[in-house]
Amino acid sequence: MDELVEAIMQEGNFHPSEEIVRKFLSLSREVYFPAKKPVIEYGRINSNIYAVKSGILRVVYYQEEKEETYGFASPGTIFLSPHSYYMNQPAVMQFEACKKGCTCIEIPKARFDKLMAESHKCARWMFDLAMGQFYTSEMKLKYIKGDARERIIAVLKYRPEILEYVSARTLASYIGVTETYLCRIKKEIL
Repeated sequence: MDELVEAIMQEGNFHPSEEIVRKFLSLSREVYFPAKKPVIEYGRINSNIYAVKSGILRVVYYQEEKEETYGFASPGTIFLSPHSYYMNQPAVMQFEACKKGCTCIEIPKARFDKLMAESHKCARWMFDLAMGQFYTSEMKLKYIKGDARERIIAVLKYRPEILEYVSARTLASYIGVTETYLCRIKKEIL
């Protein structure tokens, strides 16, 4: 659990005290998700708050008959479905375990809301994490753009840890290329 506390404390720019993180974790239960199993399932309401303990999660957006990998969550990442948490609506993005499965901690919304109401520091921490999500979305637009080769180089540079946990098909979906093209370019680069 100490590795998880350290990873969570380093997420974002506002670094909470160990006491706050441990209080946050004390509200949770640990859940294992095998490969490809959704933690938050598209089209279903799930207002829980999660943190990745081990493994990598893929964030998937479904558009008509196409699925697009929007991003990845690694150990220490705290996540939720804004649609479900904030508006009690079905999730529009799916969070699912990658090829090695993952372990998450899960906190029910009511427990989380109570903690937020009781602790200004915890609320400040969560606000910082929300701002970090906005920032990350803008950075993705900035760095994961250009031609396919530039997008592949950006992923290798900024998110190398996902290569071990994510299939070539999933990574190709994230970058917006075919799996064959990704493998060819990756070979050339590496």
